[in-house]
Amino acid sequence: MGGTVKRYYAPIPLYKHQVDAARQVMGQGGIGLLHMEMGTGKTLSALSVAGALTIRDKIDNVWIFCTKSAISVWENELKNFGLDYNLTVQMEHKETREAPFYREYTPIDTPLNIHIITYDMAWRRTQILDSLTPRTLAICDEIQKIKSPSSKRSRFLYRVGQRVDYRVGLSGTPAPKGPFDYYAIFRFINPKVFGTNYGKFKTTYGDWAPYPRHWLMYHFKNLDELKRLVQTHTYSIQKTECLDLPKKTRQIISIPLSQMETEIYEKLEKEFVALVEGESERTGLPVERVVMADHVLPRLMRLAEVTAGFTRTPAGETIWVGESKLNTLVEYIEPLLDAGERVVVFARFRPEIEAISEALRDAHLDSGTHVGLGSITGSDSTDDRRKTIETFIKGKSQVLVCSLAAASESIDLSASAYTFFFSIDYDLSHVEQADARNDRIGQTRPMTTYFLQAGGTVDEYMYRAVVEKRQMQDWIGGFIKSRYE
Repeated sequence: MGGTVKRYYAPIPLYKHQVDAARQVMGQGGIGLLHMEMGTGKTLSALSVAGALTIRDKIDNVWIFCTKSAISVWENELKNFGLDYNLTVQMEHKETREAPFYREYTPIDTPLNIHIITYDMAWRRTQILDSLTPRTLAICDEIQKIKSPSSKRSRFLYRVGQRVDYRVGLSGTPAPKGPFDYYAIFRFINPKVFGTNYGKFKTTYGDWAPYPRHWLMYHFKNLDELKRLVQTHTYSIQKTECLDLPKKTRQIISIPLSQMETEIYEKLEKEFVALVEGESERTGLPVERVVMADHVLPRLMRLAEVTAGFTRTPAGETIWVGESKLNTLVEYIEPLLDAGERVVVFARFRPEIEAISEALRDAHLDSGTHVGLGSITGSDSTDDRRKTIETFIKGKSQVLVCSLAAASESIDLSASAYTFFFSIDYDLSHVEQADARNDRIGQTRPMTTYFLQAGGTVDEYMYRAVVEKRQMQDWIGGFIKSRYE
């Protein structure tokens, strides 16, 4: 007769879908992808897998690979883990150790060794591979970060996966650029699903035609088979299926540019259209097919900068040419601050973050009321970032201004019901992730998200791409065509 299976019980109550996710992974031998929408609590599901494997004496180590912004989230959630562990955190070429966290009612013979490390540091420390044993659980948070098969982080994580018996991937958007993103993800989770030959994978699920200097994929195929294979090894759930969250309203704020901003924008736009109408300087081919080769994206970025009110000189100096969008933002936010609300602002460019912080700070000082203001720029240390977020969550500051790229993932901002996008970028997952920071477990109030857009500019086309979830080349094409209408 077999013995009773030991079960792990988290010290805090979990939602049914969190327990179901962990059970599905355990049913597949401790291997799987948790495709759970942002805000559904997939971190606790992954830790439940770690707890179950620990209680059953399957693992001695857990390696958590994540983004820099997610480190504090994992550290906080580990406090609800309920097992004896030693924690090592590695980031920014530093290493810190924390004392074991112990729960008497769930003792284990030997403390579990848990390591948290950023993706970019991990692949630079190849000695990690030598320390891995089969009795290890490897967790990849925001696993879409390894979707590019040829990237160093992706190849490193594949080697990690070959050395450990238990592998879990977490993501709300595992394949943001399409079905081909699943290859590298499952090369880590379970290489038996799609194999380890990317060329064979691409020809199995896509039709290709020769094009000068490269091959062009023009049609997906066998997607029903790909979907079946992915679903077999994936637990997937959306917030609407498992949580009764308050309603979120999205509102567009259209802003007319000043005369100077308009003149500069129109001049840059004419240069952009002239480029697209011509041929590639490098290949002589129509630019529509080789826009990346001719640096179109930096030109689009310059247009977006002008809608924000600034431009850059060839030497890299920032020159402000207007404050249309900035003044509008302050007008909308000030009444919320007077009402005691907490507000999150996302922006794409560093000069925007600095200008927004200064404008809001000065505006509220004029009213005679002090309002704490914090910012996350991407260059701040993990400790500084954690303190900034904690200060905001505890209500000691009312405004949090965030870099869209640096703070769009793994942060719980449910303390705020109001989000402003001063600007967005063409990475659709950034916007989607950022907008979900407050739309998650713990939110009790109706939410409003505002998108500031300069009317008739690239702002509108980028937002439309986000809403319709278009790929970059699609929305660039739409922007180009609109110039000829």
